[in-house]
Parts: sequence; structure tokens; C-alpha cells
Amino acid sequence: MVLVGLTGGIATGKSTVARMFRRCGAVVIDADLLHLLRSWFNRGFLQLERIDWHTSAIVLEKLIRYEAVHAIQGWDDLRRRLQADRRCFAFFHPQLPDEPLIFVEVALVGEMARRDRAPLRVRHIRIDIEGLLFDPRRFVEKGDLQILDVGAIAIRQLTITEDDLRELLRGQPAGQGVTLRLREGYAEAIVQRGGFRVSARVKLVAPAGDRPLGMEVTHVRVGPLPVPDFLSNWVVRHFDPTLALKRLPVQVTVEPIRMKLGRIEVGGPALAAAR
Repeated sequence: MVLVGLTGGIATGKSTVARMFRRCGAVVIDADLLHLLRSWFNRGFLQLERIDWHTSAIVLEKLIRYEAVHAIQGWDDLRRRLQADRRCFAFFHPQLPDEPLIFVEVALVGEMARRDRAPLRVRHIRIDIEGLLFDPRRFVEKGDLQILDVGAIAIRQLTITEDDLRELLRGQPAGQGVTLRLREGYAEAIVQRGGFRVSARVKLVAPAGDRPLGMEVTHVRVGPLPVPDFLSNWVVRHFDPTLALKRLPVQVTVEPIRMKLGRIEVGGPALAAAR
């Protein structure tokens, strides 16, 4: 590509020569106009504003249309990306208040594993992830996969053994005095605190409406006394820990869950765990 600059004073023929170049197919740029555009769109004029769900629908629609790195799949996906654990900022020009010129999406990453809590060991795991966004530079330079965003997660297969659950409960303050025994089709849960003994049968079911899984509790007893079903159902409806899964920042689906003797299986049979 050849760049040619036309200079000269007034009435020296710059415009005539420019027209000749244009007739020959050359691209002619008016330096004065270019200077004005650079002045008007100087970064000093740009205003940084946060975009959230209450931002003008005109701007939000353009955000969906302009996103080229990680496509936004409609309004539901946009709302997920603007939740409390996310941030979106855009630069606007005062003369173009509804036009996000530059925008960036940020995910606030919290602590994935607390040092004072025991982790849950999961075996033979297979997970399908859609819309994975990560920092490639950090991965190449340090080998560290820093996940920035995930569109959806599907848990296809995993196994959790009774011993792994026992280790998890032993390392949790809330797990003190709790015993789980995995049976065929259910888990036998026993809680012993303050001289009271509560026992129940617990099942995990999937899916559960707007949650990837739910919990079913039966055969509840306080000491030797059975608890009526309507009362145990009321407790489950209000204190079911799987209700927190409704607030997950990404869509999660779980394959069918099976309670086996000594283990929990999700999806296809885990051959190594069955041996």
C-alpha cells in the first residue's frame, strides 16, 4: 500500500489533485476532517459508566448485538451476566449517549475452597461445559486456567463414596454429630446433638423444577418417636439446602442420581467404583 500526502497553501491545486486520485480509484481522506474526528473522539471525552439490568433497553439491546467474543444468547443470558457477581462497564461519548463504544464484562471470582474446610472428593467425573471463557495468556504463560465465565454446566457422570462424605462432614462445623450411611436407593442420616437423636432417610432427586436436583426426606424420627409426614415435609420445604441451587450464576443440569450401597452415582455407571 502506498500513502501519498498532499500539502500546500491555499489555491495550490490540492483539491484538484485529490479529485484526480479519487477518479483513479484511490481512497482520499480529508486531513482536516480526520483531525476533527480525532478531536471529537479523543479518549478524554469518553465517559465510563456501569451497565446493569436497569440500564436503558436501547443500550442493553446493543450490548447483545455487539458482543463478539462471547455471544449473548438473548435477554435471559444477558440478565445472568448482569447479576450481583458480575460487572459490565462501557465507554460512552457525550454526543452518542445510547451507543456503547467500548465495553467489558467482569466476573467477580470468590474463594473456591476455604482452607479451614475439608473438600469433597469426587471420583470418575465427567462434566460438559458450554460457553467457557478463560484467560489464554495466563494459561500459556503460567499453565493456570483462570475461568472468567461459563455459559452452562452439565454433570454427566460422577461418583461420591461414603468415605468421602464422611471426610467432608468431619471437616465441617455443621457436620459434627452427623452420620451418613449410603443404602440402596437412599441415605440414612443420623444427627446426634445435645442429647437428641434424629434419624431420617434422604433421597436426592433430579431435576427439581428450577433446580438441578432436589431432596426428599422420609421416615423421620426424633429418638424412638416418628415425626408426621406433614411436619417433616414442611421442614424440608423451608430448610432444604438444595434451594440454594436456584441462585447459581450459571445453568446447571444433572443426570439421574442413584443411591448405591456405599456410594452415590450420577449418570452412567462408574466401573471403577463398582468394583
